Amino acid sequence: MSVMPATKGALTGSTNPTLMVSKPRPQHATAANRILKQEDLNMLGLITKVQTRATDLKEFFQDKSGATAIEYGLIAAGIAVAIIAAVFALGDEIKGFFTDIQTQLEAKKPA
Repeated sequence: MSVMPATKGALTGSTNPTLMVSKPRPQHATAANRILKQEDLNMLGLITKVQTRATDLKEFFQDKSGATAIEYGLIAAGIAVAIIAAVFALGDEIKGFFTDIQTQLEAKKPA
């Protein structure tokens, strides 16, 4: 219960201040003032978890910090593919080149 001064006397110019007493508000059966049941707590926990996961996913998709690492990985994979293609394309020629060098070295070897 609260006591508030009336503003009525101030407007009329009377010197007699009157006091108005406010009545307490009735208690309604709302979620704010009822006792929570176990089912309510379970549902509240589930809602909280879903909101947390949704926030985590949103932040994950907005995060751009891993883009550089992915780009470097793609560059390394491209270089590896180029090296493998070059080895398959030039493999026989390289083998023949080293065989020629070996033959020339064996020919110059003193007996």
